[in-house]
Amino acid sequence: KIIAHDGFTYCRTCTPSSDPTDADGYELGDADLAQDHEVWEKILCMQILCRNGVLLQDNPTGISQWVHNSEGCVEAMAYAARAEHEAGCGFARARCGLPHGRHHNDSCD
Repeated sequence: KIIAHDGFTYCRTCTPSSDPTDADGYELGDADLAQDHEVWEKILCMQILCRNGVLLQDNPTGISQWVHNSEGCVEAMAYAARAEHEAGCGFARARCGLPHGRHHNDSCD
């Protein structure tokens, strides 16, 4: 997260610096941007669910939503610990060793 000269916090790709001038005609450069460490620390501490415990489900209106997978992982962890947990999660899908597994996430169910 980046703090721009206007005092607002943006994702790096959303900063007004993507346009050489902002609404005031002020040219922005890297010197005008600073990392927002406070926001980043809050993001890292957010409690999230393991990706192996949720499913993306379509509904009749065409809007997808994440729903709990009752057969998946029930762990919740800080965002900062997500990669470490998911690397050893017992619910992670594995590539099927059978010759007809077409995709990297095919399971042998």
